[in-house]
Amino acid sequence: MSDRTATLEPLTAGKAIGGRRRGEDRVITLPMGLVGLPDLKRWIIKEMDPPLPLRWLASLDRPGFRVPVATPDIYTDNYDFEMPADAKRLLGVSAVSRPAVLIISTIHPGGDRITGNLTAPLLIDPGTRIGLQTVLEDRNYSLSTNMDVEKFRVALARMRRESREGARVAALLGQVELARKAQTVDDLAIEI
Repeated sequence: MSDRTATLEPLTAGKAIGGRRRGEDRVITLPMGLVGLPDLKRWIIKEMDPPLPLRWLASLDRPGFRVPVATPDIYTDNYDFEMPADAKRLLGVSAVSRPAVLIISTIHPGGDRITGNLTAPLLIDPGTRIGLQTVLEDRNYSLSTNMDVEKFRVALARMRRESREGARVAALLGQVELARKAQTVDDLAIEI
């Protein structure tokens, strides 16, 4: 599944899907809830503060309740599994679909250790924003896999670089817009 996995970006972006009102476009629906939390069905993904290669999966059904999640790549290079048939049916997944895969994580006291539950990933269709937590029968994965510290550092450095690049692009676009407006004003002044 690793080479067919969607990224987090479609889940964190606030783009309108199907004409939903502002804010609803970010809601992820887990019809069966999470394992042990079947009543919590509506969620959003929020950035951590400060931004990290983890996100908060925040419940809309229980305000204030949230769990850290991450993509599998900060835990392992080879997260590959056969998607259970029930997951395929619920998500409408075909051989070409790419659900986003999130790992529910635990930030241990002091923050010096982060583990992920690789046996029960969240699978989310980025298009419909419907997902489920599935329990894998694959014994190669653990309930408590240590995060790869080097992968975390690389992901954090990439996030910081992209943030700086994004800020530079935004500044350049702002300068271009100001120049365009100035050009328009000059053109009007010449015509008058």
